Amino acid sequence: MALTHGLRIPCADGDAWISDDPRERARAAPLCRFCPVRSQCAEAGESTRERFGVWAGRDLTPFTRKPGRPRGKKPEEKETSR
Repeated sequence: MALTHGLRIPCADGDAWISDDPRERARAAPLCRFCPVRSQCAEAGESTRERFGVWAGRDLTPFTRKPGRPRGKKPEEKETSR
């Protein structure tokens, strides 16, 4: 509907909003700031319980670690050398 009324919808130009790459989604999210259908987008994401992609400027994709990537130790677990 917005496209038929000549409104500029940032996500209509690419797939960054649903990319598997979190850096790409992070670059796309701020582009939603001035989107004319941002509130409708937020409502759609909530009503369908979306769990992936950028909706109304928010990345709803859960953070997951890459396999094999070691976790860092918490500061209190690190050994101190004296």
